Amino acid sequence: MSKARLQKEISGFSREQLIEVILDAYSSSADAKKYFDFFLNPDAGKLRQEKENIIAKELSRGKWGTCKARISVIKRALKEFQAFKGDEGNYAALCGNTLMMMLGQQQYLDYPEALFNGTAYVAVEYVKTRTAAAGLDEALKNAESIINKMARPRMANIVRTAIKDYCDSLKNKIPETKTSEK
Repeated sequence: MSKARLQKEISGFSREQLIEVILDAYSSSADAKKYFDFFLNPDAGKLRQEKENIIAKELSRGKWGTCKARISVIKRALKEFQAFKGDEGNYAALCGNTLMMMLGQQQYLDYPEALFNGTAYVAVEYVKTRTAAAGLDEALKNAESIINKMARPRMANIVRTAIKDYCDSLKNKIPETKTSEK
């Protein structure tokens, strides 16, 4: 069901019917319960810590010197934080900490191609959110500092290329001003 159709359906509900639907959702779904608990008592720091624990646990999966982390689980944790509408500062911290965890783990375990690409995705997410808070120059400086400290050469190249591509896409989005000729 689409969001528009759901809105159309519930617009005719009475207050009591809406309360009943919300309570039923709360009691029947663990995800709905988490959402309503956060909605009623928003603690973005606690939510960030929960997502960092999920990501750290996922990154600890390994076998025979190869990391078996699933990038889908890591991306889902990042997207769930955004879906709960946690603040941008905590999301930037979550992305930065995730990037550091991924680069740190790559020091000890080999990564499959999906995790190289996933690390680049997380780096770009970090630059995006950090740009909103501190500006692009500061975001790039912080990302470069993390890369220099923690990334192996191939990973550093992949992450820098992804960040560069993101910055190039920003330049393409800026409209050029036309000067009128007289």
